[in-house]
Amino acid sequence: MKDYIINFFVWYYQIFVLGFFRDFVVLRFSSLLNQTNALPSARNIGKPLYQDSSSLGKFLGLVIRLWWVATGSIISSIFIVPNILVFLVLVLLPFILPLQIITYLNSQL
Repeated sequence: MKDYIINFFVWYYQIFVLGFFRDFVVLRFSSLLNQTNALPSARNIGKPLYQDSSSLGKFLGLVIRLWWVATGSIISSIFIVPNILVFLVLVLLPFILPLQIITYLNSQL
């Protein structure tokens, strides 16, 4: 019986919870950053915008790309917060039943 309980926790945390974290938090966050064009803008942050190599063109390119990266990061973070909350619930879910049993037995004494 002990092996089944250990195997459940191994499966639950290594396969299910970490898979959820990888698929719905990390990959979704990077996908949202790509969809909002924040990653390509961050990659090219030092290059002048529209090949304008003057100081004004470099400065405007830097400002526009910083604005683009900040906006894309904020939008991606807003959309990823519910997935992080679900991840935290999944991490704590196996401990709710034993905690409820302990509180029930504690109140009966």
